[in-house]
Amino acid sequence: MKLKLVNAPTYISKEFKLKKGEIVEVKDEKVAERMLATGLFETVEEKKSKPKKE
Repeated sequence: MKLKLVNAPTYISKEFKLKKGEIVEVKDEKVAERMLATGLFETVEEKKSKPKKE
């Protein structure tokens, strides 16, 4: 799950050191849910790229 820090200037934990606007890939779902519960993060939707037409 990708999370973006949006509601704080910095976030420092045992796993991450982030500044506002940075995106981090969180592999452990429990850690991701805990980070989302703080209200400081939002999920980032992955955009699927379309194949180029020639």
